[in-house]
Amino acid sequence: MRELIKTPCAVVALLVPLLAIAAGGIVVKSVRPAGETPAKPIRVAAPGTAGEVRLKPQIIELLNGDSLSGGFIGYDAEKGARWKHEAVNAEIAFTAAAIGRIRLNTPPSAEAPARQNCRVRLRNGDEVQGEMMMLNNDTLSLETWYGGMLNVPRAEIESIAPGAATQEALYDGPTDLKGWTGGNLQNGEAGLREGKGMPVPGANGATPPGWLFRNESFYANGPGPQIGRMVKFTDMVNIEFDLAWRGYFQIAVHMYADRLEQYSGNAYVVGINPGNVYLIRMTAREGQNNIGNGNIQELQQKNKARFSIRVDKKNKNISLLVDGVLKQQWKDANAFAGGGDGLMFISQGNGMVKLSKLRVTEWDGKMPSANAAAGGKATEDIARLTNNDSVTGQLRGVKEGKVHFFSQSIGQELAIPIARVARIELAKPAGEPAKPAPGSVRAVFAHGGALTFNLEKWEGDQVSGTSSALGKVTLRPTAITQLDFNLQQKRPDSGDPFDF
Repeated sequence: MRELIKTPCAVVALLVPLLAIAAGGIVVKSVRPAGETPAKPIRVAAPGTAGEVRLKPQIIELLNGDSLSGGFIGYDAEKGARWKHEAVNAEIAFTAAAIGRIRLNTPPSAEAPARQNCRVRLRNGDEVQGEMMMLNNDTLSLETWYGGMLNVPRAEIESIAPGAATQEALYDGPTDLKGWTGGNLQNGEAGLREGKGMPVPGANGATPPGWLFRNESFYANGPGPQIGRMVKFTDMVNIEFDLAWRGYFQIAVHMYADRLEQYSGNAYVVGINPGNVYLIRMTAREGQNNIGNGNIQELQQKNKARFSIRVDKKNKNISLLVDGVLKQQWKDANAFAGGGDGLMFISQGNGMVKLSKLRVTEWDGKMPSANAAAGGKATEDIARLTNNDSVTGQLRGVKEGKVHFFSQSIGQELAIPIARVARIELAKPAGEPAKPAPGSVRAVFAHGGALTFNLEKWEGDQVSGTSSALGKVTLRPTAITQLDFNLQQKRPDSGDPFDF
């Protein structure tokens, strides 16, 4: 097996003719406002070319660490996974018990309609995406291009992001390295040594540290790496990102910069480390000026957080939120220092960091209310609105383009336009979430999200199985980019150098 890995080989294309899949037997009413186009039956694109080459090779990874490139042919519960390698005349069958992961590397499909942007997160950690057709006390019906109508028991739902409130992003990613630049940018990949994570600066002649891009995330180890890009900043901007860390971290965020160079030119720099945040005003003429520091000691008790930096250029106000809570506000008494559209991240600490889910949008100038920061009781549902207000109480349902929510504080039901609702968090019900059956796999979707289910068959145009949360499911193979097997076993390399 290990010798086969060294043999150069072309990627064997996945033989998946595309045929129509039935949308399912349930009839539901759309939550769209009256007058909009009703839901259409699912249609599948014409069959693809049999010899078509994928952008990335398909790889099967075993639990013992072996891996093999080639082409995935299919799967059934009795024979396991069928695989083809150009150096082997016959098909290779791998038993399910030996498989760690199959990387199909399927790119996101253009078949997904624009309306399929409602994200439903389940209590077991799965996430499915589609168009919300109905929500009542028992069930959420989600129309999906890749699996027909999915009926999700309300008791299994953790949160719902309706999707209608999604703003057009100035930047949303990273999905690749296009547009990004930085010193030693490629050294993160070049210096990676198997089983050892990213290189320690100066150790055994290791290359200088750089950012590593994997799985739609940036990784850095040690001080010095910088990565940046140009963003069309507006006068009111919200810069949000997830940051995870191990050890002592310090991240410097350059905004409105006219140079993608560390502490150079005209820009603002927000610095964040465990326990402290600061804002530096920087101009080419006057140099650097620290506008003020703030204390956030709770970061010492965490290893990850979501940060939001909100900029009001006209009033020269900059605010920092951590996990949705306002932590620091600064006001520049002088002229606005930023001179361009540069956004840059610099790792300055000795620890390991992971930067992901970066989103830059226009901001309406509103800050979270006290209720939004405090949240609601564990027995209450919470509707978080686009203006950062929140309503606590009981979610009654969604219909005709409105979220019907009973507010405990005012004692009446509200009908909130779905376009004003950013996220709905459901109260945690009694009992544990449905547990996957032994032998279940996790399908990772190319367009985002994942579903855990007992894989019964992957044949030609469809994937079939049973989910402990959703029941019987039939999925399109073109939607799945990865299959994880033996979920309770130690995984082969996930592509995350630090196992965040």
